[in-house]
Amino acid sequence: MLPEEPSVTHQELTAKNGHPIGYNSYSADLGDRAYMVSYSDYDTHTAINLDGAADGVVSANATTIVWIRREIEMFKRPGRYVEFDKDGYRWKVRLFAVGKRLYQVSCIAKGRDDDAERFLDSFRYLGD
Repeated sequence: MLPEEPSVTHQELTAKNGHPIGYNSYSADLGDRAYMVSYSDYDTHTAINLDGAADGVVSANATTIVWIRREIEMFKRPGRYVEFDKDGYRWKVRLFAVGKRLYQVSCIAKGRDDDAERFLDSFRYLGD
């Protein structure tokens, strides 16, 4: 339920082991809030670590305050949820993996965002 036509980004990133990761994101930036769905495709030699992925999203700095960090289940698969404040914005992020693909669904808002949970809940994995 992206609120507008998303901007699409495709990048080739590098995992900690030096192997390539294909990263794709779809985001809607509304100024004081943004919504994003992304996925990363890992090669067969790279393990997906959900805790490491959550660490990467938080990427703590002096202004980062983590409010919630917990294990969740999404679509019968293990996942992670992190909620934190960083640089004046509240981030709410859900992550889960299917095979060699890592999914991330995020809301970022300056102040309260009454639509954040509705957006996060709107994501549907149609695989399997």
